[in-house]
Amino acid sequence: AAVIEMGMNHAGEIRALARLAQPQTAVLTNVAPVHLEFFSSLDEIAKAKGEILEHVPPDGLIVYNADDPRLAAIAKAHDARGVAYGLENKADVRVINYRYRGLEAMDFEVQTPGGGFSAHVPFVGKHFLYNLAAAIAVALNSGLTERRVAEAVPALRPLAMRGQVLKLTEGRFAGCTVWDDSYNANPYAVVSVLDTVARLSGFRRRIVALGDMLELGEKAPELHREVGEKAGGIGIDLLVAVGPHAQDVCKGAQSDGMAPERMRQFTDSRQAAEYLVDELKDGDFLLVKGSRGIGMDEVVKRIKQG
Repeated sequence: AAVIEMGMNHAGEIRALARLAQPQTAVLTNVAPVHLEFFSSLDEIAKAKGEILEHVPPDGLIVYNADDPRLAAIAKAHDARGVAYGLENKADVRVINYRYRGLEAMDFEVQTPGGGFSAHVPFVGKHFLYNLAAAIAVALNSGLTERRVAEAVPALRPLAMRGQVLKLTEGRFAGCTVWDDSYNANPYAVVSVLDTVARLSGFRRRIVALGDMLELGEKAPELHREVGEKAGGIGIDLLVAVGPHAQDVCKGAQSDGMAPERMRQFTDSRQAAEYLVDELKDGDFLLVKGSRGIGMDEVVKRIKQG
């Protein structure tokens, strides 16, 4: 079996990919305010993602996010069998009672038609739980036993730049913790990560470095301000905003009570990196996130160089 990820930023692209792949199983993850430069609404994005179902056969399988009403409606309108997953609403596979252990791990329970199981993974974040629930739903409906799935879950690890936690123990940044989520960003993903940051404690300072979120079209200023409001509202100690919309992010943070002296704005990631290597101190926590085109991984690379 092959697992193929399909992405798009224009209508018709997933239709073309699905025509080539001819999927037996389709997984619908979520509809978020991304690529709004090329779509006029979230409904249009949902419709474009739903193009994959045009090539799922009637005896195929559709695994969909029960917490996303747009995708749930699209999945239920298809002839193929549907399997729902989620965290909030009723679903065939549902993750509940999740608990963070700092940044190191999280425990949770999985409800399934077969009963369910408790699990533990060495990373944190609500966004990861949705991906886990989707993967578990596919596995259980592809011939794997619940026991085998439960045994495999703890071995999962985040990919590079997608939620890796770097605990630095040597050199000038010894004692610092960097959460490298620099691969990409959209408003939904940034808010989800900031929700996790809000729950962290035990650090000298919590610093958040946010690069611009691209392809948002005319809504970009508004969406960057909203992300800034979220950052300003969770009580972080320092906000570093990077890119053409850095000012919008900082305006949003200030509107939620964050003091201007706790914000810094930079044109590009290299400038931000040079600032942060001088600013980071023992005991600090730093989140690094931004769209791929902003290159926020430059910040992490610079810190690794010492």
